[in-house]
Amino acid sequence: MKEVNEELTKFNANVDSGAGIERRKAEMEAITDIVKKEQERIAYEVKEMLKGINDVVDVDWMTEDDQIEYNFNVDKEKAMLAG
Repeated sequence: MKEVNEELTKFNANVDSGAGIERRKAEMEAITDIVKKEQERIAYEVKEMLKGINDVVDVDWMTEDDQIEYNFNVDKEKAMLAG
């Protein structure tokens, strides 16, 4: 919880409760969705421009699916002892 508060404080968020954190997360997710849609719109425009060039044979694009990010905190001392 403390790490989340510190991260959100960087974005000048006033977070003083769990409800505030959840609201800020929702706002950030909404902004991310808007950015993704804008990127896709621009990519589509570029794709259409490239299709209009006579020497271009194939135009394709891809996007990545959302992925779960895992963060591991390794106890270095135990890891060294385990080899």
